[in-house]
This record gives sequence, structure tokens and C-alpha cells, in this order.
Amino acid sequence: MNPDKHTTLSDFSDPQTNTAAAGDNLSRITCTRGCERPTNVCLCDTISTDPIATATTQVVILLHPHERRHKLATVPVLVKCLKNCQTLIGRRLRLGNSPLLDSLYNSAVENPSQSLRTIYLFPGTDSSRAIEVSRWQSSLNDSDISTMF
Repeated sequence: MNPDKHTTLSDFSDPQTNTAAAGDNLSRITCTRGCERPTNVCLCDTISTDPIATATTQVVILLHPHERRHKLATVPVLVKCLKNCQTLIGRRLRLGNSPLLDSLYNSAVENPSQSLRTIYLFPGTDSSRAIEVSRWQSSLNDSDISTMF
């Protein structure tokens, strides 16, 4: 993962994020080419070397510090696949902690009718699987979608 695409919200980061967790297996070798997964499940050979350009869309991933420790996490793979993608690591979202999030929030509040909008996606306890969301979205007509987004 590119270091410039990865930001820690230091005020709210987990103090144990950079330390080895009890019981870590030191013999497990992780990929150093970008996917950060264990070498036996490395995805680097299947990921395109040319990231997908998202010219009009900026993807910001808000990552909990504990999730960062998961060796099979998909965030490093997603960051490697998308050109305009950043990861912010932190426990809480509060105004003043991230200039990027603050600017997105302020822009959305000041210009609610702007054509470019900020959409926050967060899985809740009753989240639907992606396939179910896809079926639901395809059942809507274009006017419904533009009203929602």
C-alpha cells in the first residue's frame, strides 16, 4: 500500500496498533508487494498494475484500527486497485480530526443541491449482502436513484 494513500487519525488511533498482538505467529510471512496478505494467499499477481482511474470519484475508506490488523483484510487490495482512494484509520469521526473529511462534510452542508455529492456508506447490524443491494438498485428507475444520491 502506498504510504501517501494511508493516513492515521492520530488523536483517535489505537495505541496498540503498532505493537504485536499476543499470540502473533512470527513465522507467518506477509507479502511486501502491496496486498499485505500472507504470502500463501497473496493477490498481487491477479491485481492489475494499472489502478482503475476514478476521475470524478474520490473513495475514502474509514478503517478501524483493529481491522487494520486482519491479515486477510480487503482494504489494502482495494487501495491498490483504485487510483483515487485513501484510507483514514481511526476510532471516531469528529469534525476537526481530518481536513479531508471536514472539507467533504462542509461542502455537502453548504451546497446541498450540488451535482457532486458525498455519500457515506457504513454497514450496520442489519446490513444486506451486496448482491441484495444490487438487485434492489436495479429495480429502481433512474429518477429514484437521482433522488437518493
